[in-house]
This record gives sequence, structure tokens and C-alpha cells, in this order.
Amino acid sequence: MNSLHGKTALVTGANGHLGGAIALRLAKEGANVAVACHHNKAAAEELAAKLKRGGVKALAVQADASNEKEVARMVRTIEQRLGGGDVLVNCVGGLTRKPLAKMVRHEFQAVLDSNLFSAMICSKACLPGMRRRKFGRIVNFGHRRVEALAASRTAAAYHVAKTGLLLVTRAMAVEEAPHGITVNMVSPGGLFDSSPRADKKEIPRKRFGKAEDVANAIAFLAHPDSDFVTGENVFVTGGYKLHGG
Repeated sequence: MNSLHGKTALVTGANGHLGGAIALRLAKEGANVAVACHHNKAAAEELAAKLKRGGVKALAVQADASNEKEVARMVRTIEQRLGGGDVLVNCVGGLTRKPLAKMVRHEFQAVLDSNLFSAMICSKACLPGMRRRKFGRIVNFGHRRVEALAASRTAAAYHVAKTGLLLVTRAMAVEEAPHGITVNMVSPGGLFDSSPRADKKEIPRKRFGKAEDVANAIAFLAHPDSDFVTGENVFVTGGYKLHGG
């Protein structure tokens, strides 16, 4: 029996490369999967069809993850069509590279909405059902420097959002632990050889990371047997973050 058989997972941003790999990995574990997107519904529907061919139930849903009304409607649809949301992976997150002196308020707010408030809103919408079922797995996304509190020349808003999300992750983990719900963060780094600054010599594992590496970590955190792991930040970096860069 697959470890997530009978469970339903909601993956936001699932029509992207990383989100798609996560959706596929959770389906491999037997989960029914809601593929959530904001704009590209066709890509989400294509992925949902692929998941169905693999033998699980799947549904493409569309919502702005930072809009409470849209998210509430999305979660209701998932509960009606797939039977609830037992696993939530908050994979939405935008990055605007600009010095603070040139960034206007709405640009800064957009980064916070995308990376921080979207995760809070989606989690809040899924929590009532998780509490009723006395089971829930929430996984948020950080980055390899999320615990460093280091200065950033062009991505300060992103770092503020991710550091804030780490604190929210830990606070929510404490609040929801009595209800059988775990809340964790996965922080990738050293991924993909497509980055213009990529150099695998800086990665102790001596290879670039893949989307599947991140998906495997999330599958572990979603597993029923990970019940005693909560409030943690799991680095998936091949040792890259150990350099302190």
C-alpha cells in the first residue's frame, strides 16, 4: 500500500517545473493531487491528466494564492471533488531583483504576498479540514540562506518574506501539533545547472540538485511516519549551504 493512499494533496504553483515534480512524487506515493495554478490553467490541466493516467485522482484548480476568497473557493472545490486536503505544499513564490532604494511599496508587497501571505492564506484555508481529520502535513518553501539573516543587495524583500515564513512555519507547528498536523519548511539550494552562476565545485555532493531531490524531501515530510518532525527547516542543498554562501 502506498504511504499516502487515500490522502489528498494540494500543491500550489504545481504547473511549474518544481511544483510539477512534487505533484508527481506525491502521486507516486498514492495521493490524489489538486494541481493549483494562478495563470496557466492549460499546463495545470495537462499535469492533472498525466497524474490520472498514473492511477490517482487529480484536479486542476485555479486561484490567486494570496486572495483569501479565491483560496477558500478553491479548497471547497477540492474537498467536494477529491475529499479534502491532507497535504498542502506551498510552492508559490515570486522574486523581484531590485535594490531597496529603487523598489516601490507595491513591488515589495507583491513579493511578500507571493512568498509569505500566500502560504499563510492557503494554510489557514486547509487547517479546518485537517483538524477534523486529525491529520495534516503542511510544507512551506524557504531558500538556502533563510536562517543566515544576511544582507542582500537585490533581493531583500524575498529574504524578508522567506525569513518571516520560517517564523510562521514554527509558530504554526506549535499551534497545530495537538491536532495531528505537522508544519515544516524545505529550503532548496544548488539546484539545476541552468543558473548563470552555477558551479558544482561549490557543492560538496559534487552534482547539481534536481527537482526530484526536493520532491523526495517533501514526500518524506508528507509521510504519516514523519509525525514527530515538525517546525523544522530541511535544507536540500547537497551540502551547498555549509559553505555559508
